[in-house]
Amino acid sequence: MLHGTEHAARQNFARSPARRCNTDCMCCIQTHTLNAMMLVQVRDVSEATVNALKAQAAERGLTFTAYLRAELDRLAARPTNAEVIERMARRDRRGGPTTEDTVSEIRRIREAS
Repeated sequence: MLHGTEHAARQNFARSPARRCNTDCMCCIQTHTLNAMMLVQVRDVSEATVNALKAQAAERGLTFTAYLRAELDRLAARPTNAEVIERMARRDRRGGPTTEDTVSEIRRIREAS
């Protein structure tokens, strides 16, 4: 068991990006674990929502935690609104319909219905 300054020295050593002390040192294990994953807590989720999510997880053969993790990863991978707008602004619009063509087509469709 580590006490006092020896424990503090090992903690500082474990936090160094270039070095790690033995993995049997509990402070290193805790530091590594805390740096690897975050804990997310969501409050005030209705029972109906939880039950629906659990059913979807079971349908896919996943644990509830694994299913939620996958869904959060999927949401995080979606582009932000700013990224979508930026991507649209970079598109090559040559060769497409003009504004006049679009307006004419909309008017033709409206008149036909």
